Amino acid sequence: MKFDDNGCIDERDNRILIFSANFKQEMRKYMVKGYKPLSARINHVLYWKQEDREDVTLIVLPQLEFIKNNLNDGNNNL
Repeated sequence: MKFDDNGCIDERDNRILIFSANFKQEMRKYMVKGYKPLSARINHVLYWKQEDREDVTLIVLPQLEFIKNNLNDGNNNL
């Protein structure tokens, strides 16, 4: 599975999940430091039910892997 600025995408380019605005801000901090998305996998799947509501929300928690882009930091050693 891969991911971009908005969330995770499966092998058929179907959007599996969307990142929260808060997480997008955190992820941008790493990208500014030269990290880029490498891979993602689903780590946990939860069902959330609020006490005052009948509906259930599916929450997917991914594990994301980033790689350091050394080309941006002046160190071109691979």
